[in-house]
Amino acid sequence: MIWLQLVMAVAMMGVALMLGGAALGWLVARYRLHAVQVAGADPARAARTGPVFIALLVVWTAGWLVLSVLMAQGGGHPPAIVLLPAAVGLWLLGVAGFWCYRFALRRLTHGALNR
Repeated sequence: MIWLQLVMAVAMMGVALMLGGAALGWLVARYRLHAVQVAGADPARAARTGPVFIALLVVWTAGWLVLSVLMAQGGGHPPAIVLLPAAVGLWLLGVAGFWCYRFALRRLTHGALNR
């Protein structure tokens, strides 16, 4: 019974993080494209620099998560049952963010960045 609850919790967390990653990708694409256009640079530059922002946000979220787990249990090593779903969730966040970023950038530039 506990395994079923764990699987359901991981699945719900995965869906939520994929939706969050999609929103993150869309927002980063809009921000990077606007910043590059204001600077007068080539829009292809946004395609190169956006994934770096997504990766930095995912790494920052991972660090925050590990620190919060460590602080909640008073130090020591966090249990694998907490870190495994968190690692899967962060991977989903990064993948969804990256692919939605690529999709949003193509939509916002009307296909000018198809590579």
